[in-house]
Amino acid sequence: MSKFNFSNRFILGLSLAGSLTFFGCNDALQTESISELEQTTLDKENKGSQDFIQNQFIVVLKDGTFGQKLAKVAVAPTKNRATNLKNFETKQALLTEAVSKMVSEFGIDSKAIEFVYGDALLGFAGTFTDEQIKAIGSDARVDYVEQDQVMRISDGFTDGANGNVNQVSRTEAQSTPWGISRVGYGNYAGGARWAWVIDSGIDGNHSDLTVDTQFSRSFVSGYSGTQDGNGHGTHVAGTIAAKDNSFGVVGVAAGATLVSCRVFAGSTGSNSAVISAVNYVKANAYSDDVANMSLGGGTSTTLDNAVTSAANSGVYFALAAGNEAQNTNNVSPGRVNGSRIFTVSGMDINSRYYTSSNYANPPIDICAPGVSVYSTYTGGGYATLTGTSMATPHVAGALLINGGTYSTQGNVLNDPDGNADPILKK
Repeated sequence: MSKFNFSNRFILGLSLAGSLTFFGCNDALQTESISELEQTTLDKENKGSQDFIQNQFIVVLKDGTFGQKLAKVAVAPTKNRATNLKNFETKQALLTEAVSKMVSEFGIDSKAIEFVYGDALLGFAGTFTDEQIKAIGSDARVDYVEQDQVMRISDGFTDGANGNVNQVSRTEAQSTPWGISRVGYGNYAGGARWAWVIDSGIDGNHSDLTVDTQFSRSFVSGYSGTQDGNGHGTHVAGTIAAKDNSFGVVGVAAGATLVSCRVFAGSTGSNSAVISAVNYVKANAYSDDVANMSLGGGTSTTLDNAVTSAANSGVYFALAAGNEAQNTNNVSPGRVNGSRIFTVSGMDINSRYYTSSNYANPPIDICAPGVSVYSTYTGGGYATLTGTSMATPHVAGALLINGGTYSTQGNVLNDPDGNADPILKK
């Protein structure tokens, strides 16, 4: 990518010189104990690098832009989820029309626009030439422009190809994963609040999960389905809300309604897509719903602001700290702080800090089971995964079933920052 002299309106992560670090929520399939060789392999897999997406940008507009047009739509959340969704879709259509008209002023075809945002922030994202983005960034309606970047589940995510995925029939007794036993669980079937899983999708046909298909959405170009692309999102969903029945596993908020917000086709996606999912959650979630984000990338002011905006509207967020054994303040959205935002580190069954887990509090609020976590998987199966991705949904489930609160049970051992994170208890 060519380099320009950007005005102060332009934010490119931290810089183009190497200060941007990506993290995944390392979710490699694990056995109950991790050998030194396995841990070394995981550490190597989790070392990210800056990864801007060429010619893709997120444009943040100043408040009030398109004000008269958007005022036609009721933006305040109602007590009816279907009404909220209808209002959101109407607003999105008006936004798309307004943004298309705006970019046409620069000779840009509307096909260049991939996402429009009107709730967590006001703006749009798309593909533009260097000359086009310079012109857009100089417009008086524009607050700033941020270059899009790759977001990741994990650099080293392993699917079920190695045979560690189990198909469990309804005749087999339900088991309680060690993490669920440690933090506790309760029955939340039919509960009024939902869990929004911003991830690789959820296996909507899994008999151990309750997934709302009306509200589930894909934010991946070329993928309209919300089914799981690799197993990660389904695994996260099971830890939050697997049913308390006679088979499979059980989640912290057992039986809770899940919404699939698919932002990854495989194990990577774009920051602009993740922001679009957060924007969607803010518009459609009830106050005290919970969003789980077991993902991450380089620092992004726009993503951080979107999460903060959605949290301020009443949604609780559980965020993975990441797995590079580095300061969590170097990654988004894990570095975000807020009264309804909880960043999660990981530990093993012996309460020892997961070696690859990022650290530092703030922003980390809580530590939860993240090593050798057994949960639901694609194809109606179950799998054992490791990472802060797996720790985070324990917290999401606790927030959901307790209306935004949780308890603690001592502190994690071997916390590398010397300030031991408290351990989650539902």
